Amino acid sequence: MNRAARRLRRSIAQRIIDGYPAELTRVPREQWPRIPAGHEPYEAWRSREYVALLFHERTDAGQPCVRLSVLRAKLSGSMQPGRTWSDGITWDELVSIKAAVGLGDWWGLELYPPPAHTVNVANMRHLWCIQQYPGIGWPATELVR
Repeated sequence: MNRAARRLRRSIAQRIIDGYPAELTRVPREQWPRIPAGHEPYEAWRSREYVALLFHERTDAGQPCVRLSVLRAKLSGSMQPGRTWSDGITWDELVSIKAAVGLGDWWGLELYPPPAHTVNVANMRHLWCIQQYPGIGWPATELVR
């Protein structure tokens, strides 16, 4: 694809992105892009600013877990594979998105694995959300002194 065609494609994509509402809104399954079998989320949310996907997961202890994968809906200036979407989602934005998709009362854990276990294919953030206190962090009982 030549440079003019890439620019036109990005312009069209940006107009589609700008047509979404300001608030995160659940996207009906029939509007989802084709996703390889076994990798489908159970919910997808969209706004002008973000895309949020929810996946069923389990901890090693068998505890139910939801993976919340979030990316900015804005296109970056990069043409590198996996870097199409803008970067820089803040902690406050992640907390707000977690609440907007119904996980506000859950514990959200973000992992930074060693290099051998790192998967970095897109400007995307992942929170593993669980309902029970994970045994780390500041439970409310410690904060009230």
